[in-house]
Parts: sequence; C-alpha cells; structure tokens
Amino acid sequence: MRERRKKKRMYEKKAAGEIEIEPPTTTTTTSSKENDGSDLPSRKRPHDVLPVTAKTNLDDTKIIIPEGLSAKEAKKFRKDARRQAKAEGRDETKLVFVGANDKEEPTVKRRKVSQQESNKNFPNLKQLVVEQRKQQERKRAEKTRLEAEKELSDEIKQRYVALDCEMVGVGSSGKQSALARASLTDWEGKVLMDSFVQVPTKVTDFRTQYSGVLPKHIQSRKAITIEECRQKVTDLLRDKILVGHALKNDLQVLMLTHPAVDTRDTAKYRPYQRLGGDGKYRPRKLRDLVAEHCDIIIQRSGESHDSVDDARAAMELFKASRVAWEAALERKQRKQQKGAHKSSS
Repeated sequence: MRERRKKKRMYEKKAAGEIEIEPPTTTTTTSSKENDGSDLPSRKRPHDVLPVTAKTNLDDTKIIIPEGLSAKEAKKFRKDARRQAKAEGRDETKLVFVGANDKEEPTVKRRKVSQQESNKNFPNLKQLVVEQRKQQERKRAEKTRLEAEKELSDEIKQRYVALDCEMVGVGSSGKQSALARASLTDWEGKVLMDSFVQVPTKVTDFRTQYSGVLPKHIQSRKAITIEECRQKVTDLLRDKILVGHALKNDLQVLMLTHPAVDTRDTAKYRPYQRLGGDGKYRPRKLRDLVAEHCDIIIQRSGESHDSVDDARAAMELFKASRVAWEAALERKQRKQQKGAHKSSS
C-alpha cells in the first residue's frame, strides 16, 4: 500500500512537471526506507497506467496510449483523456491517440441517433394500415362516383363549367392583381375558352413563377382586351353552374358576379377545408386536395401554374364529392324555403 502511495506522489509530481519518470515496468522495486518484504505483482493493473495528465513529447492534441492495456482499459484511458481536455477548456474532439505502432486514431464525436431516426427507413405498420384504408375508401368513392355519373344525362353535365384565371401584379408594389389569362373547361375537361388578356396598365410583377405569364403573352396579337374577355366569360356562364377553387379572386379580376346558388367553390366546401387552431375552417390548396382525393398531380415544384389544368382539377375535385355536395345544398334550400314559408304565414 505504501509503495502505491509513493508511486502516486511521483505521478503527481510528474504531472506538475517537477520530475520526469519512466513509464511503469512489469517489475517493481522496493524502497530502501520502507520495505514490507513483499513484491507487487508483475502484471500491469489499470491504476498503473500512465495518467492522462502526464506530459508527453507530442503536442497537446496527441496522447500516447500505454502498451499492454486491454481494450476495456484503453477505452477508459481515452475517455479520461477527453474528460481532462474538456475540463482544461480544450477541444476534446481534436485529440489524437497514438498507439504502440504509431498509428493515429482520430477522435470522432458521434451524435446520438434517436430511435425514431434509426427506424425512419423501415416501414411503419400503422402508417401502412392507414394508407391502405385510405386507398380502399378512395376506390369505393371512385366506384360510387362513376356509378352516379352514369345516371347523369348529357343535359345535366353540360350545365357545369369550370373557371380559373391567372393574374399579374400592377401598381407601384405589384401587389394589386390584374387579369392576364382566363380559361374555362366543361364537365369532361374540354377547353371552352383559353385566352391571354391585354393589361391596360403597366405590369410591375408578372409573377411568372406562379402565373406562367410572360410579356410576350399579353403583348401578342392573340391577346384580347378585358372587355372582350368579360363578354366571352359572361356568355359561357349564362345559366350554368360555375365550378372552381377560390372563385372570389377570379370573379373579382373579371369584374363579374355569379349567383351563389349556382356556384360550387371547392375552397369553401367544408369537407375540403382544414380546422384551424382558433376553431375556424380555412381553405386548403387545390394542389393538395386533388392529390389526396383524385390522385391528380398539378403545380409541381418548380413549375408555374396552368389555368387550364387548374380548372380541370377543380372540376374533378367537385365530381369526387358531387353527390354529397348537391344533397347538402338541396337540404339547405328546403330548410330555407320552409323557414321563409313559416315567416310569411
């Protein structure tokens, strides 16, 4: 025990730079002053390892791993060295441990990976079940829709018209919208009208990344005036049921109105809306709705919008819920008529 304490004091002096000692050997010597007559074991023990605070002939970022250590002891030695460097205010990630063969072992700081991250590449059974149920519900809804459409006459189908417009920015800030393109399609997606419109004022923001409109489109000879566009749209919408997404914006730039009873706005249809944190329902993007309910991809990332594609998508979205939508409107109308009859009587 005394011999061990003596060695410990020597190591502490060595760490302080007062003396230089050789690494401990496999044999031990007895003190001339204090000798209990027993020899220490010749094999190295973990506490006989050179302390990490000892100075070496290398720079501060390199530490020599003593020979004869087991894998567990070497691991503990490196751990203690990193802890000591951190306590001294040095970057423990820059330490390099050099073994007996003089090969450097760079320290790599590993980030702990959560269980969720480790399993992200593996399929989640719950998600697979939910997705499978959604696909089944979608197939049943599509089958029901097709069966219901077979019963529709051509006369009824011809009543539905889809509208979508593209706008550009005018004014000093470019935030004010002006009509630049108007498109209308029928029940089957056939184009009834698709025209670029001349902008009477200076365009300060073409919004090409969204509208797809370029200067050549509204400056070409094929572009029509706003008056001609309004007249064409008015003629096509007469006695029709208007379908679209966020139709308020389209009708506003056209400076037109349409009867609410003959309007089917997919942005205002409650099943297609999302419930906000304040308890109010808000519209969702057309791109997300048609991808979810119709398996149709529009407005891909990096691509501009196309008013014809958007009008067709809005019509397909309406057709996916037409039966329930029209039934809800009929109930609402009957309720309003019943209430009006009671108030008159």
